[in-house]
Amino acid sequence: MNTMDRRLYKAATSGSVDLFKEVADEIRNLQLEVTPVKNTILHLAAKLEHEDLIKEVCDKCPSLLVMPNSKGDTALHIAARIGHLSIVTYLVMKSFSVSTSIDVEQGGNQINNRLRIQNKGNNTVLHEALRYGHSEVVKELTEWDPELWCVLNEAGESPLYLAAKGGLTEIVGKALQSSYPLAYGGPEDLTALHAAAIWNNQGIVKLLVAKKPGLIKEQDLYGRTPLHYAVSYHKYNEECDVIELLLEKDSSVAYIRDKDGRSALHFASGNGEDGVTKEIIGRYPDAVELVDNRGQNAIHYCMSGCHLKDNDGNTPLHLAVINGISALVESMCEKKGRVDTDTMNMANLTPRDLTIPSKHASRENKTPQEAWSGYKPSVSHLKIFGCIAYAQVLEAKRKKLDDRGKKCIFIGYSEESKAYKLYNPLTNKVVVSRDVIFSEEETWNWDKEEKIKESQIEIEEQEADHGEQNQENMRQTISTPAPRASSSIVQRSPDARLITPEGWIKEIAVYWDLYRVDAKFGRAEPLNEKEWDRLDTPEEIDEYLSKVTKEINSTQMIVATLIATVSFAAAFQVPGGYQSADGTATLAKKAAFQAFVLTDAIALSCSMTAVFLSFIFTLFRLYGSYSLISTKFILFVTILILIAMIAMLIAFVAGLSIWRTLSSVETGFRHLPSKLLKKYIDVVLGTVGEREVWRLTGMYGHPEAAKKWETWELMRYLSRSYSMPWVCFGDFNEITCAEEKSGRVEKAAWKMRKFKEAILDCHLIDLGFEGNTFTWCKKRSREGNVRERLDRAMATSDWCFLFPFTTVKHLSCHTSDHSPLLLAFDKEAPKIARKKRSFRFEAIWIRSPECSEIIDSAWTGCHQVSAAVIEAIAAREGLKFALELGIQEVILESDSINTIHALTSQEENSSFESLVLDDVKTLRLSFHHCSFSHVHREGNSVAHCLARKALSIVDHIVWMEDAPPFQTNVLLQDVSSRL
Repeated sequence: MNTMDRRLYKAATSGSVDLFKEVADEIRNLQLEVTPVKNTILHLAAKLEHEDLIKEVCDKCPSLLVMPNSKGDTALHIAARIGHLSIVTYLVMKSFSVSTSIDVEQGGNQINNRLRIQNKGNNTVLHEALRYGHSEVVKELTEWDPELWCVLNEAGESPLYLAAKGGLTEIVGKALQSSYPLAYGGPEDLTALHAAAIWNNQGIVKLLVAKKPGLIKEQDLYGRTPLHYAVSYHKYNEECDVIELLLEKDSSVAYIRDKDGRSALHFASGNGEDGVTKEIIGRYPDAVELVDNRGQNAIHYCMSGCHLKDNDGNTPLHLAVINGISALVESMCEKKGRVDTDTMNMANLTPRDLTIPSKHASRENKTPQEAWSGYKPSVSHLKIFGCIAYAQVLEAKRKKLDDRGKKCIFIGYSEESKAYKLYNPLTNKVVVSRDVIFSEEETWNWDKEEKIKESQIEIEEQEADHGEQNQENMRQTISTPAPRASSSIVQRSPDARLITPEGWIKEIAVYWDLYRVDAKFGRAEPLNEKEWDRLDTPEEIDEYLSKVTKEINSTQMIVATLIATVSFAAAFQVPGGYQSADGTATLAKKAAFQAFVLTDAIALSCSMTAVFLSFIFTLFRLYGSYSLISTKFILFVTILILIAMIAMLIAFVAGLSIWRTLSSVETGFRHLPSKLLKKYIDVVLGTVGEREVWRLTGMYGHPEAAKKWETWELMRYLSRSYSMPWVCFGDFNEITCAEEKSGRVEKAAWKMRKFKEAILDCHLIDLGFEGNTFTWCKKRSREGNVRERLDRAMATSDWCFLFPFTTVKHLSCHTSDHSPLLLAFDKEAPKIARKKRSFRFEAIWIRSPECSEIIDSAWTGCHQVSAAVIEAIAAREGLKFALELGIQEVILESDSINTIHALTSQEENSSFESLVLDDVKTLRLSFHHCSFSHVHREGNSVAHCLARKALSIVDHIVWMEDAPPFQTNVLLQDVSSRL
């Protein structure tokens, strides 16, 4: 055995360069100094990451670069496996710069062949780096030799397959972008896309599908595509999923089946993946019809054998009941839909029927159904085995002279469909048909009928195992009619276990498990286990069920009546009360109030329905005892009561939140300084006999800056107090924009923001003014006169609709430093004295060629108002309306480029419409997304003319339901110009 020099091994493990130099001078050939596993000093230095020693060894003996150990690994294999980038880089560069005399067959074909040296597993250095996820090492190796991507190892794994398996998305993307050939394969005919699908790496799947879409249909050794593995290993994710990527790229992949005939839908349904199953069926509904080699589709896989029957027709649940395994029965019936508790075996017995033995002599020779219900079941569908049956032949498949039915032998019932199974000795085929005529008194006469060849009769293997059967025995077996199938039901079982006391207790336990499942899903009434112990006969059980049903019905009626009473009273005692003017609810616009009304209505409806059904239930009891319809009634009434209770609870929470909101507002208002309560006048005005009632509030704002918040909170409180039209005016001691002040230092925007926010919260609109711009003047000694617009009048939109022609005038002041405000309102437009005669339109005017010039001159002579002001006001009203409707995604379009520029720019706007623009910007913050865009419109003359005319009459824009007469000419001109 070869061993390494002790001193050399110590130098390799310690990384001592000096010790290596001292020992190397004494050793003639370093290639002979190897460990028992043929590791050289270069292998050991690379494994222990001694970079300085590696450089010294390579300079001393370069041939060690390509020398393998017992596993075929070179020093570069070990460095790549560890992931030491600097060592790998040095070894690669050294391999390219040093020329050795190694034979080509040993992997030393100079330069590139040294990087392609394979160990005993045929792994290159690139395989090792990828297997351990060293991305930087992979980049370095592929830059020196890009053809490494084409080398496969002994397992058939390509480097790209390992990169996809390791989730190295960046490496896969770089490899796919290169122009060099690539190998995509993996073990057992897998591909890189298979690996990415197995490990659910969406990024790599996207890259591979985009580069080579054909990989989607590639099948492995078992015929499975990447989609098969994706649905087998992972659940469906709606946001981002590999399964969705594969289905979208190639629709045919959903129909590809493996060697067992199973598609991706088979795997998804068999694993219980509802999300994947719904996704595949939603895209390709006909994929459900795909069957495997056993003839099973995806639905069979969903059932997973819970409903499969044996030769006697027994399901797993039948066998669990027969053997008295109570725990297994309870486990199988744990969830609804897992098993069918009503399925019958060949003796027409359900699992529940098997739990009722013939304990008493009075039940002998009775079927379980008859012993339980007292009614003899119908056996008309049961026929004698071996009798003659005529299967109807369709008219399209027979000639005129042929018989309408084929003579066959009745041999049983079909498990797949509700039909009879017949045997035709002449054709040696089994016929399944529903249209059958039986002759139970007649059997097949084997002597008179046509002779049948022995090869035509097929004897099953299990029959042949019991002994030889000749043709005559088979004929006797078939010709001998068997007793009716019902006889196997009425005859007692030879197993005496069922009638012993121990067997009775065991069967009762199984029956209790089945009955509890039926009660859970509404097929039976819940029972008390203690009461069940004393019940012995079906009559006692029926009496007990009737008693329990009556008690439950009485309790339900009482609870439903109480809920109906409370919810009915709450409908008329709404929180917040009613308005004295029109009788409407004060808080009708509140979201919490609307939730209160809705849930209270649900509670009332459900409880009243429950009371009605409980009353109807008593009528059913007059015509019989306990029945299944009673259970359904009770279950439905219980659900209604639960819904009513939940709705009543939500209504209580909504009403409590309204009360807390009002309480907090009133409490906060009571904590305001007492002097502030004396600084406003709030009155309700209206006309007797009419419903036009509105509020008028006069206010005086606090002059101190630190206490102005009290005024703004007072405004908000007054706004929430009533829902009627409201106008508010007075001295607010604050301005809203820089243009409303003259003299001294310009006021900061943040100081005015609180006032504008209060105006916006109160849904108030500035009514404008006529006269002097400023309402307050104060002479300063050095700065000169300081003038501000501290007094103003504002109103809600419904008040503006009520009085559309209101004007506010700034009167001259004599003894005070404030100008008085005159609020003049009228419901009719002001009359112009010079227009005493009515205007009449003549249709012939439109035909005149001078009509267009006259209209243009009329437009030019109108009051010139900036379109930006009109568009800004329209934008503000539109955002308010959208906010009331609960819309969160808004795109605001305007044909005024100046308005759009002012709304999107961040510059301070000091123009006249700055207040409106600031309101729009503030409202914009209330939406999830709000953008502004400019739209060029043609034929918009009507809207512009209407806006100019409105501004020429009043200072405030209002919406009018009826178009004014002067608008007709403009409309006709606009329409005629576009025809």
